[in-house]
Amino acid sequence: MVGVRVRGDDHVQVLESAEVQTVPVSPKLGVNIPLGILLGLTLGVAAAMFVDFLERTTVSTPGDVTTQLGMNLVGFVPNADTDAMTPRDICLMTANHVESVAIESFRKMGVKLLTHHKGKETPVILITSSTPAEGKTTVSCNLASFLAQTGRRVILIDGDIRRPALSEVFETGSARGLYDVLVGQAKMADVVSETEIQDLRLVSAGSQPVTPMMLMDLKAMKDIMDEARSLGDVVIVDAAPILGVSEVSMMCAFCDEVLLVVEAGRHRRSIVARARDHILEVNANLTGVALNNVHYSRGDFYYYARYYRDYAY
Repeated sequence: MVGVRVRGDDHVQVLESAEVQTVPVSPKLGVNIPLGILLGLTLGVAAAMFVDFLERTTVSTPGDVTTQLGMNLVGFVPNADTDAMTPRDICLMTANHVESVAIESFRKMGVKLLTHHKGKETPVILITSSTPAEGKTTVSCNLASFLAQTGRRVILIDGDIRRPALSEVFETGSARGLYDVLVGQAKMADVVSETEIQDLRLVSAGSQPVTPMMLMDLKAMKDIMDEARSLGDVVIVDAAPILGVSEVSMMCAFCDEVLLVVEAGRHRRSIVARARDHILEVNANLTGVALNNVHYSRGDFYYYARYYRDYAY
């Protein structure tokens, strides 16, 4: 800075010469860098603690199913790159004969279910989830496809009458289905459609319910399940989420086994426990959990998944 003094005779006198700064006034690196490092570390630790909290309170690994919820693990499906796949492709992975870890997971799950029912009459297996979009339809279709490939006659029923999906997956376009049988407008044998997969036949949801209370007809639902047994060797029901639709609990009571699909890391354990309790409250036989979309890097799953991935051909 320059200091000046003006005399009366208009002469200017320099009091102090200006100096060029060798250090920038801003930013103050000596302060900002340590402060940035400290702030970054704080946010990093907070984020890690938050992720750890989610991992500890959600159902994320096979170990969470067995140790934290006390439920049987029927199988798990690892996360897969499905960006280039259509919903139909995902639901029919096991029918396309392209080997992958996910397909091997469905096969393993199917074998476990078959072993569980060995020597018994035609089993009716209901597949549900806590909430929508956890992968129950994907599990239902791929299990049905695999079981059909073993030579068993499989009947796949779209039990999610309010939000049906199987007619679109199998492109059957059937107008009549489960609801029409339920209200007495059709026979079960009349609404069974052939699919592109040998030994796999489909019963679509049918007409949209005009009177939802008809879905609660206990006798009609029991008769439907009994008739479905006579049409195949295995019956799989792709039901609605159990926490969102009241009639699913009733359907569980008339099935031999219930498989609960849980998407890994999505819900807190309390949500899954509530779905479990809904199933057990009607004295249904809860086979266990199919854990979907499990990440390889999560906890006790990593080392097993690495072997599983390398082994699958």
